[in-house]
Amino acid sequence: MRNPLNKRIFREFRSEFGKYAVIFLFMVLTIGLESGDMVASDSMIATCNERYQKYHVENGHFHLKQAMKDKAIEKIEKDDVTIYPDFYVERTYQGKDKKEKKLRIYESRDEINKLCIMDGALPKNDNEIVIDRMFADNNKTKTGDKLTIDGKTYTVSGLVSFSDYTTMFENNTDMMFDSVNFGVAMGTKEEFKTLSEKSLTYNYAWTYNAGDPADDIEEKKWSDDLMDTVVDAAGEGGGATMLGSMLGVLNMDNGIDDYVPRYANQAMNFAGDDLGSDRGSMLAFLYILIAVLAFIFGVTISHTITKESTVIGTLRASGYTKGELFRHYLAMPVIVTLIAAVIGNILGYSYMKQVIADLYYSSYSLPKYETLWNQQAFVLTTVVPILLMFLVTGITLMRKLKYSPLQFIRRDLTKSKRRKAVKLPHFSFFNRFRLRIILQNISGYLTLVFGIFVATTILLFGMMFLPLLDHVSKISRDHMMAKYQYMLKGDAETSNKDAEKFAAYTMNTYMDGYNQEAATVYGIFDDSRYVKTKLPKKGAVITSGMAEKYKLKNGDAFLLKEQYEDKLIRFQVRGILNSPTTIGVYLSHSYYEDLFNVDKDYYCAYFSDSRITDISTNKIFSTITSRDVTKMADQLKVSMGNMFQIVEGFAVVMFILVVYLLTKIILERNSTSISMVKILGYEDGEIGRLYLVATSWVVIFSVLLSFVLVTELIRLIFVAFMKGYSGWIPFGIATNTYVECFILTVISYLVVAAMQMRKIKKVPMDEALKNVE
Repeated sequence: MRNPLNKRIFREFRSEFGKYAVIFLFMVLTIGLESGDMVASDSMIATCNERYQKYHVENGHFHLKQAMKDKAIEKIEKDDVTIYPDFYVERTYQGKDKKEKKLRIYESRDEINKLCIMDGALPKNDNEIVIDRMFADNNKTKTGDKLTIDGKTYTVSGLVSFSDYTTMFENNTDMMFDSVNFGVAMGTKEEFKTLSEKSLTYNYAWTYNAGDPADDIEEKKWSDDLMDTVVDAAGEGGGATMLGSMLGVLNMDNGIDDYVPRYANQAMNFAGDDLGSDRGSMLAFLYILIAVLAFIFGVTISHTITKESTVIGTLRASGYTKGELFRHYLAMPVIVTLIAAVIGNILGYSYMKQVIADLYYSSYSLPKYETLWNQQAFVLTTVVPILLMFLVTGITLMRKLKYSPLQFIRRDLTKSKRRKAVKLPHFSFFNRFRLRIILQNISGYLTLVFGIFVATTILLFGMMFLPLLDHVSKISRDHMMAKYQYMLKGDAETSNKDAEKFAAYTMNTYMDGYNQEAATVYGIFDDSRYVKTKLPKKGAVITSGMAEKYKLKNGDAFLLKEQYEDKLIRFQVRGILNSPTTIGVYLSHSYYEDLFNVDKDYYCAYFSDSRITDISTNKIFSTITSRDVTKMADQLKVSMGNMFQIVEGFAVVMFILVVYLLTKIILERNSTSISMVKILGYEDGEIGRLYLVATSWVVIFSVLLSFVLVTELIRLIFVAFMKGYSGWIPFGIATNTYVECFILTVISYLVVAAMQMRKIKKVPMDEALKNVE
């Protein structure tokens, strides 16, 4: 015989269709988003890993000042490697936004670092060029467009992904990539000969004949051994010393400008390391939302059991067991979660997967990927949510079903036998009534507070970033030492009166709990016009960004490590210079001389407030301008702007749904009271002021309390997030962001209040008469 209780499941679904539909849609969207993220990121990670073999990607590269002779190449290749010339030139042109764009144009690649064609075709004619797909998207360039470079017009024959440039790092030491103003390109061999008549960069790639190293440790050992050979071979004939090479001090003989093994190549590895890196937080977000929805189900079930207590008592007295009733009331939450999980996964593998993929493609220049079946995604987004829903609602059910049949029939379902109401202050009647509503529905309101806290966290997190990045761009420009910093390849005199010499050396930070990152060590001459902070004879003055990130203060000691060696240098903090977004160490030039064994007149760079025009570009290693110091903030706005909008929209929807569901439950639990006050002559508007104003108090209080708690929570998340990135963004939430967030939540609540006012109007006056005990 079929269990007659099963018929009640479908009847309950029809009567509560609106509530279950809202929960169902919210679960579908959440699970679909997480499933799509896992599927897209895992598929792209597999594609990133496969590209090394598929496109014959280098194991590393190095730059030389001059082309190597065949004898030098043969000497290096004796270390069981193969050397490939991979020369390039750099040219600028004016983009559609009227800003200067830089293209790194490579010689046609046939053997190493091959290209993935995303659209169009490789160049066949000398006036054709292919450019990086992401750079093209950011500059609104498509196949068939024209670019004017060095006075010559080129046709974009295709958009490609460079297998060694999945992220647009112009220099490997940059804090952040820049896919808006920097891109890579390739033309024909003949056209490259024309372009390479000036400013040619002699870049050489290598691969290991024995295959890829087993891990980063082995790769580092191999690359370190190879570097010694490269330095020796490149320096034959009077080349630069090792220290000179690292400092960028090169004479007219050949020497190393740069040496980047694959494991240290940000342009090659940054995207792969980032793909899927936020999975833990995404899953935590999913499970928190499922827990919130489970609590909502729990409150709903608790209300249903209280409302149907006489029926349950009668069923128990008729022979129905606790287990049968447990399964009956648990069926709807589990069924809704199961169906939502299945449809969410279908949505994840179809639409959401592409949404997430588009977000990744807006940040990284990834090759084409193939969707892979992800068994882990199915388990984490289907099995775990069902178990979580089962656990939370199951605990609620066990607590509510523990009473005897007689207690159910008598509606005696409270632990406390105290019948005396809580004494309230001598407020007005309406306010005391509202307080009584809150106290009588405290479990529902506590769940509402928790749901608002989660929604506000997500909303504030999404809204804070763009204003924060604008602020970071401003303070980065405001705290520049000079409008221009010129890093030189060797001695280069200038007649520019604004120019001031200084020494500079790039080292790596070396601190527990942090990734290593580049830190510039400055050697500043006495009476500097640009560095006005007095520098000690011994010890270091660090930037405020470095002090904040690494929690350093005056008197503390810290270590810096040679980039290509194991040598560590210990410094002591003797002052902090106001530069909130940089990682820098300032030394007196005399102290710099002692540490790095250079002459007292040694310099390798210039500060200047005006452009230096009388130094050949061949002698300039790099130029740092305001565009470079704002690169991190500008790029994050481009690559993550869409993500912030999605997060913000999702948070608003979540806020509305959580508040709607919980206020709906509270009104349903008080339907008898609402009916009674209607009998007493109160109008719908007055009843709305009683019940909805009480909820408004809780909502506004929850939002304001959330601002305090959420700010500290986001601060902790933000600091942990920035630990894994180079550079530093000082945390802060603008006052306008709080105001906008508050206004948005109030508007969202007014939408919910309007919907609940309609529900109050529908409560019939005979409801109170039906439930008279």
